[in-house]
Amino acid sequence: MCADSKEITKGGQLLWTDYEPLLRAKGLSDESEEISISPKEIADIFKKTIMESDEGRLKSTDTGLKLFMIDHFSALLTSGTANPGGMEFTDIVTEIRSKIDSESFKSFESSLAITFDYLTQVFEKDSEEKFKSQLIFCGYDGIIKKYRTFVFWFSFRRLVDEHGKDKTDEKGFPLQERVFIKKEIEENTPLAIKGWVNCLSSLGEFNQNPPTMTLLQGFKLIKRIMELAVTIEEISHEITGIGGNIIYAVITEKGFQWVNSEADIMNLIWR
Repeated sequence: MCADSKEITKGGQLLWTDYEPLLRAKGLSDESEEISISPKEIADIFKKTIMESDEGRLKSTDTGLKLFMIDHFSALLTSGTANPGGMEFTDIVTEIRSKIDSESFKSFESSLAITFDYLTQVFEKDSEEKFKSQLIFCGYDGIIKKYRTFVFWFSFRRLVDEHGKDKTDEKGFPLQERVFIKKEIEENTPLAIKGWVNCLSSLGEFNQNPPTMTLLQGFKLIKRIMELAVTIEEISHEITGIGGNIIYAVITEKGFQWVNSEADIMNLIWR
């Protein structure tokens, strides 16, 4: 597993010149004192400046934490909303760990359920920004002796009436709601998901059908993928949203371990 530390602040920045066309259209000058500009007109100017800029990117910082150990055999990786429900992910993970620690019987399945249920509650309090979020929960399931990966994200679900028929709006279109769901990623699923697929599509068949590989090969691959993603982001955007401090971790049948280099991997293999 790996995660970067970039966080982006988005919005609109206005200069006085951005207001001048609106003032002229209303026959106003910078000396006018009457209130003649509506909130909607101000919002439209902001939206226009965002569209004309790099996706509304104002700045980026290297302060994000996106990879967390949940317990000795599982981890959580995050993308999208940095503060769901107004909470820092460090605080969210602390709460999840506390709930897991209170369980008398611990397993991968119980940690998965506790993590998903708690995140569901947190995201219920969030704004529409939550719909951009995607999280990965992964780890070693000691009961079935298998490494497993789940993706959490928001999907559409059709609304039905008491007879099981689709509810529709006044135009006859099915009514839908956004729901937070989890899905297990099967072994033959592409290595990269969501936004990563776009910038890594050049990996072609290798990306679509990942071969069996050693732990060391897996570390080398994920390190190169991250380096490639950072390079593409630097080419594509003046204000980057991928990069900064990159952290790595592995989970084996012996548990979770932070790693920094190929030497760390070799030390794990030789234990």
